Amino acid sequence: MYEFVELETTVRIPPTHFTGDVEEAVLKALENDVEGRLFKEDEDGEPVGFVIFVDEVLDVEDEGIFPGDGAAYHNVRFRALVFRPVEKEVVVGEVTRVKEFGAFVRLGPLDGLLHVSQIADEYMRYDASREVLIGEETGRELRRGDVVKAMVVSVSLDEERPRDSKIALSTKREGLGKPEWWE
Repeated sequence: MYEFVELETTVRIPPTHFTGDVEEAVLKALENDVEGRLFKEDEDGEPVGFVIFVDEVLDVEDEGIFPGDGAAYHNVRFRALVFRPVEKEVVVGEVTRVKEFGAFVRLGPLDGLLHVSQIADEYMRYDASREVLIGEETGRELRRGDVVKAMVVSVSLDEERPRDSKIALSTKREGLGKPEWWE
C-alpha cells in the first residue's frame, strides 16, 4: 500500500523563486504540484498512486524558458512516498461511516467501501438509530471507530478527482474483519 518510488515530472519555477537555491525551489514546486495528488502514470500507463510526500530530489535538468512565460522549466527525478492500493492485498483500517449499504473504511488518504454483502456470510441488518450493522445469526456488530482487517477486491483510481476513486473491500474470509470475530 505504501512504498517509496522514483518518479519523473517537469516543474515550473516562477521568476520570484530565481534568487534562491534551484534544488530548494524545485522541491517547493514538487510539494505544491504532486503532494496530495494522484500521480498520473508509470511506464505501463497505470496510475502510480496517491503521493503522500516528496522525500528527496534526485536529479534536476534544465528544460528551458518558453516565450511569453518568464518561468524556468526543469525536468526532475525524485523519490516520493505513495499510497497505492493493490487487489488481493490485506489492509487494516478504521471504519469512518456506517450506512445501510455498508461501511467506509479509512485506508490512509482514501476510504474503501465494505459493502454489506462483503462483510460476512450472513445477513447484516442496519440499525439506523445506532448507525451499526448487525449480523442476524452471530450478532457481530460493525460501527464507526471499529478497526478491521480487510482484503482489497477491486481498485479504480480517478486521476482527475482522486477522492472519487473506488476501493472495494471484503472481510468474508477467515481472519478478516474485527479481531474479536476470530479470537
